[in-house]
This record gives sequence, structure tokens and C-alpha cells, in this order.
Amino acid sequence: MGHPGLVTQDLGDRRKGKGREFGNPQCRTPKLLANALLLVTIVSKVWSSATTLRPNSPAATRKTAASSNARVRAASVAVLLAAIASVAAGCFLIPNLLPVADVDVDKTDGIAPLTIQFDGMGSFDPDGSIRRYEWDFGDGDEGVGSQIQHTYSDAGAFEATLTVTDQRGGRSSASVEIDVRATNALPVAAFSVYPSPAFPGQGVQFGAGASYDPDGEIVSYEWAYGDGATGRGKLVWHQYSAQGTYNIILTIRDNDGGERTATAGLRVTTTIDISGTIPRHFEWDHNGHTQSCDLAISRDLYIYYKSQPRIAWGLRDYDEYVLDPLDDEYLEAVTQEILGTTASNRYAAFEDALFFVQHCIVYVNDPAWTEYPRYPIEVLVDEIGDCEDTAILYTSLVRTLGYGALMVAVDTSGDGVADHMIAWVPVEQSFVTAHPDRSFWQYQGRTYAFAETAVEGGYIPLGVDPWGLTAADIDTVYDVSSVDREPKAVRLGS
Repeated sequence: MGHPGLVTQDLGDRRKGKGREFGNPQCRTPKLLANALLLVTIVSKVWSSATTLRPNSPAATRKTAASSNARVRAASVAVLLAAIASVAAGCFLIPNLLPVADVDVDKTDGIAPLTIQFDGMGSFDPDGSIRRYEWDFGDGDEGVGSQIQHTYSDAGAFEATLTVTDQRGGRSSASVEIDVRATNALPVAAFSVYPSPAFPGQGVQFGAGASYDPDGEIVSYEWAYGDGATGRGKLVWHQYSAQGTYNIILTIRDNDGGERTATAGLRVTTTIDISGTIPRHFEWDHNGHTQSCDLAISRDLYIYYKSQPRIAWGLRDYDEYVLDPLDDEYLEAVTQEILGTTASNRYAAFEDALFFVQHCIVYVNDPAWTEYPRYPIEVLVDEIGDCEDTAILYTSLVRTLGYGALMVAVDTSGDGVADHMIAWVPVEQSFVTAHPDRSFWQYQGRTYAFAETAVEGGYIPLGVDPWGLTAADIDTVYDVSSVDREPKAVRLGS
């Protein structure tokens, strides 16, 4: 039975750790050290007490005490030796945590002869360090080292195994499968072109998503667009500046160096295919009369404008959306269809076109932090738009009538930053005189009526300014082919 203050432990439990091995590390058991120190202290006290005799004790008593002291000393030495043995045994019985093997390779498959770089540096020992890395490459060859290179000369499936050993002899392994092929199956090249045919200046998308490699992966895609330009990537865009038929070539390469090509032709033309159309029906009430029109909008024209890039806000010239010549002829026919007989009456046409835009185009803001101005054809097909889109459509309709409408960026909140787009249409003095309570502006020697194109329900007549703008609120005027970012405009009657 141990001393009441002795710290004990169950050495049997210390031997039961699964997946562990035992070695001979330095002693790291505080409890065993405490036991040893306590035993030494007890022995010291017993030894001291056994050797202390009173000077006046009888001789017989001294003789008996001496004999007893000898026995105590012998027992003390035995206890001390037991303590030392206990410490040594405790150190030997600390379990060893096995190391963890990890294999990394630069490739797992390829054509023979295949050279692979093996890396075991990711291996580790949770309670010590790894002292040996041994490799079995699965083809009869072996190697030693944390990093090693090996070449497979023959085709086949091989299991390469790394075995790591720690400083106490603990071992663990990890493997990786290696597939070595005798020959390389070439990749298959295929791609799509959209749109086809295309217009000059239109963004054309080339996609090689249908290409594949039957026994590996494609590592490069190279394009020759047929006009001297080239590109790289699985999905690319290109614009052609001139009409013509172009031969596009795609070249792909796989991870084993195999190469294949595919070709396709693309016709770039300014001829609009009117055989494919998108139907749109519009109805609206104006001045007590129900009006309607049916439009057949060219699908090719819509796709062309939908694919055009949108320029950053600070660099954008909104007149470009009105002046693009490709839709001029078509918009003239659309204007006649929308306005009907009023097309020949200048101010009636202005009013009817404005009412059409306000009622038939649903006001929808662009997503936050983005700006996507639409071309007139896009607005008619999508049937939605914000203030820029509706102003673009309205000024385009007025322009086809032969009048130079303007788009104007304005500040409606008074913070000095343009936040809205409206339109100005040219009017004569007779119209101003007939509507003295409306908003008219003098700009570069001409008089313009205010036109609010973005309305969420209801109707705002030509010349009515719901914002009460002043000259300080006029930020930028987009006038046909020029942009005036410091306009000198004067509101009449102000």
C-alpha cells in the first residue's frame, strides 16, 4: 500500500492506445516525477530519524537501535530504488502517436515514358519528427527521400506508396494511383459562333465548350478569327470591322501534347434578315381615343444591338444610341406605324410619340450600381426601360420625323450631380405662345419644349416640367453627334 500522499497511475491503461507504438523518449510524466521526489523525501526523513540516538541511552538500547537503523536504511534504499524504477518504467510506457503520411504529385497520368515528381513534405509527426521517407513506385522500383522523381517506362496502372517513419519507429503509409498510357487519344475540337451572320462592329462570341479530351484534359484554346486577329481562351469575343466571309480556326491541345483543329465560316454583313421577326402589340388611350399598333421587329437587329458593349458612364455619348445608322430605315417605318396620320402634324406627332413612350414602356430601374442604356430596338422588344432608355426611344422617334431632339442629363435633387435624363424637342414661338404655363428652353439659338419620358402611370404633356428645373440643374446636353458638358441653356420666362 502506498504512502497517503503518493501520486499513482494505472500503467496498464497507458498501453491501450490504438494505432500507437511505444518507444524510449525523454521522461515527460510530471506525476511520476512527483512520486519519485515524494519517495526520496520520505526515505530521507526515515534515514535521518533512524540515525539519531540519545547520548545517555543504555548500551543495550543503543545496540538494539543500531540494529533497527540498519534495517531501516536497507528498506530506504529499497524504496529509493523502487522509485527510480517507477520513473524509468513510466517514461518507457508513454505511447507514441503515429506519423501521418501525405503524398503530392505533379501529375497522375500521361504517356510512357512518364516522369513524375513525388513530394512527401506534407507528411508530419504529431508528437515528434519524421526521420525516414521510403517510396515504393509500384513498378518494382523504390526510393528514399522527402522529394523524389521517378520515370515510368511502361504503360499500366501503378500504385505509388510512401511510408514514413518517426524517431521512435512509428510508421504509416499513403498511396496515389498512377495511370501510364501507351498512346495518347487526340482531343476533339468543336465550337459555336453567335450570332451568325453578324454585323460589322457587332460583338461575336466564340465558345469551345463542346471540345473535349477522351483520356485527359484540354490545356489550351487558340483562335484565328480570319481577319488577322487571334485570341486565347475557352470563351472569347471578337468584332469585325468590314463585311465579308471569314474562316475561323480553333486549335486545341491536351495535357499530353495532342493537337486538333476545327474550322467554321462566318458571314459579316449589313443586310438585315427580315424573315425572322419578333412580334409586339401595343395599345394606349390618348385624347379619348384607343390607339394600337403591331410591330414585327427584326430578330437579327435586336440580337445585334443586344450584343453591343455598354460604355462606362463618364465616357458615354448617349447620342450614339440614337444615331446608329443600322436601324434608321426600320425606325422610320416604326414611327409611321405608331403615329399613323398624326405623323404629318408636327406637334400632334410630338405629343402622340411622347404619350406612346410614357404608356407602353414600363418604367424599370437598372440594377443597383449598374447602368445599361438600351438602343431603341431593345426598348421596343423588351418593353421596359428607365429614364435614359425612354429618352433614347423618344428622341429616336422624333428624329425620324426630321427634327433634332436633344437628350439632357439633369440634376433633380439639387446636389450638383446629374441623376435623371429628359428630352427637349424643337418648337416654334406659336407653340410657346399657345402654352404660356409650360417649360421652354433657349439653347444655341433654338427654342425647345421640355419632355418627361419616364412616367409611372398617368401622362405628363409636352412642355410640363414636374421638377421645376433651373439653368443650374442642366448638366449635359447630347445633341446629335456632339456632347455639350457645359451647356449654356436659358429657361424662357425665368
